[in-house]
Amino acid sequence: QAAREWDFCMDDAFFQASVKVRGRTPYMPAWGDGSAALTCEEAQAHWKARKAMEKAEKTTQGTEPGQLGRRTTQLNSGQALLIWVVDGLTATEGCPWTRTMQTGHLLKFLQDECVEVEQELRLVRAYDSTTR
Repeated sequence: QAAREWDFCMDDAFFQASVKVRGRTPYMPAWGDGSAALTCEEAQAHWKARKAMEKAEKTTQGTEPGQLGRRTTQLNSGQALLIWVVDGLTATEGCPWTRTMQTGHLLKFLQDECVEVEQELRLVRAYDSTTR
């Protein structure tokens, strides 16, 4: 229903969620930039710093939505990519912060990310309606 109401493809939403998570976890070997996070605290610090950078970029960009992540993966769907990202984070040698969380905590973070996506969709919709 949300996809119809907001006029977007669910696969694109899955893809954008994976872009956001990968951007906030640069210490992950499979997709990171070589940053290190060996402890829960270091991983949290990376996440918070990247999230603050995203917020600052949104503030300086005004109301125009930012550039969405481009599909540069060989996985054939956004859903498959998001599953791959979550699998990497929850693997035995995955994210040190994720390893300390229980399922309920992870679901709370997922809920928070969904609220952020909804806010971003509202921004895009508002921008689109003023530029037509």
